Amino acid sequence: TLAQESLAARGADPGRVGVFANTIDVDAWIERADRLRAGRPPEDGVVVLSVARLAPEKGLDLLVRAVAAAQDDRLRLVLVGGGPKRAALGELAAALGVQARFTGDLPQEEVAREYAQADVFALLSRREPWGVVVNEAAASGLPLVLAEDVGAARDLLRDADNGFLVPREDVARAAEALRALAEDPELRRAMGARSRELVRGWGYDASVDAFVAAVRAAASK
Repeated sequence: TLAQESLAARGADPGRVGVFANTIDVDAWIERADRLRAGRPPEDGVVVLSVARLAPEKGLDLLVRAVAAAQDDRLRLVLVGGGPKRAALGELAAALGVQARFTGDLPQEEVAREYAQADVFALLSRREPWGVVVNEAAASGLPLVLAEDVGAARDLLRDADNGFLVPREDVARAAEALRALAEDPELRRAMGARSRELVRGWGYDASVDAFVAAVRAAASK
C-alpha cells in the first residue's frame, strides 16, 4: 500500500497499480512457530524481539531507549542480526540499564526459534520500504509495535488491534506501547492471534494471484 501511494503521488493511476506482497510461506511459519513454542522454556519477564541489521536506519537505538523509558523491569530486549552498530547499541543498553541480548546473525531455524520464544515484536525503523520480518513476526503470533515508516505497517498492522503504530522517532509512544503489552498477557495473546489473522491474507497464494492479474492486465493491452 505504501508503494502504491508513492507511485500515485508521482502521477500514476492508482487503479492501474497492482499490489502483491514481499512475503513468506505463512502456513509453514505458523506450523513451525507452534512447534517451537511448545518447547519454550519458562521465561522470566516479557521478551521484546527485533530482527534487523544493526544499522542506523533500523532505529534500534530508539527501541533501546523505549525499553528504558517504559520503566518496566519485566521487559527483556533481544536483538537478532549483525551490523556496524553492535558495540554502540550494547553500550547504550548498558548505560540505560536495559537487559539486552544480542544474538548476531542466525540461521533461519534459530531466527524462527527467537520469534517463538518472544512475547512482542518491535521495529522502529527510520525507513523501511516493507520489512518482511513483520510478516514473520505476525505469522509467529506476536503483537506488533511498528514505526509509521515501516512499509508493512500499512497492511499488517491495525493500531490498537494487533499492536501499536508509533509516530516517527517517538520514543515516548513506543515506551507506552511496550508498557501496555508488558502489563497485560491477555492483550498480548489477543493481539498476537489477530496478527496471524491479518498475515494470512498476505501469503504466497494471494500475492501470486495479484501478480498474475497484473501481468494479464498489462498483456491484454
